[in-house]
Amino acid sequence: MKRLLIIRLILESFNFAITSLKVNRLRTFLSLLGITIGIFAIISVFTVIDSLEKFIRESLDSLGDNMVYVQKWPWTPPEGETEYPYWKYLNRPSPEVEENDLLVRRAKNIENAVFLFGFGRTVQYENSKVENAEVLATTHALLDCWDLKMERGRYFTESEMISGSPVTVLGSELSEELFEGMNPVGKTIKFQGRKFRIIGIYEKKGQDLFGTSMDKRIHISVQKALSMVDIRNRDRGQTICVKAKRNIDPDELNAELTGIMRSIRKLKPMEENDFAINEVSIVSDQFDQFFAVFNMAGWIIGGFSILVGGFGIANIMFVS
Repeated sequence: MKRLLIIRLILESFNFAITSLKVNRLRTFLSLLGITIGIFAIISVFTVIDSLEKFIRESLDSLGDNMVYVQKWPWTPPEGETEYPYWKYLNRPSPEVEENDLLVRRAKNIENAVFLFGFGRTVQYENSKVENAEVLATTHALLDCWDLKMERGRYFTESEMISGSPVTVLGSELSEELFEGMNPVGKTIKFQGRKFRIIGIYEKKGQDLFGTSMDKRIHISVQKALSMVDIRNRDRGQTICVKAKRNIDPDELNAELTGIMRSIRKLKPMEENDFAINEVSIVSDQFDQFFAVFNMAGWIIGGFSILVGGFGIANIMFVS
């Protein structure tokens, strides 16, 4: 009897609630809408945070977990400081291709290194033209250091780099803009009044964290580029990208590179470094702090959404 009574009370309560919801349709709709918005707000906030974090992590991974960048400018302020003292770095010399060669010969803890810099030029093939395309001048070891794959053709060789051969490798997007579906390998493009034979096309890679894309770049050899532009008295982003051997301690690598660079530049013991050794881990640590704050904000927003949803449920219960 008690079980039947309990079941009867539950059914009557359920029927009464359904009837009340039907009678008070506007309140029911608004309450359910509030709950739905709250749930979707939680899902949306954490989806956006996770997607952003994934994109940034992948962009940092593309820089290489065992890569170190020797540059004029450090990526972050000095340790323990919040202000970036750009005036201290303004008159520093930029890295040079000769320093890259010396690092490769002297350093024991690296697999390879590549020197690079960039500049903009208008590129033309017959009647097709791309304004201000980014030309990236590199040494021959780029594919050993960066995660780049060839879709067609090949990269230039060491002998082509040393001799300054007029050969080039294009990004996939730039290739499509100039050739519109044709196979560009073997064809000739022109920029700065000079002709370059295309020997390869990169696979599509997409845009990275810093808004740049290999898909829109032209790669030529450093020696050829040096005959076209002056980098001695101008900052063109000259960089030495160093790929460390596996399982090398970062501090050991940093100390070795610092010692070699100081020796190359003949710095006295009391003189400060006039170069920066930038590690991907430095940026990664900065983003770890950023996402810790972001995740906390997400939980706060989610908490308010749950609170709003709770009031909505309470309202429905009251109406019922």
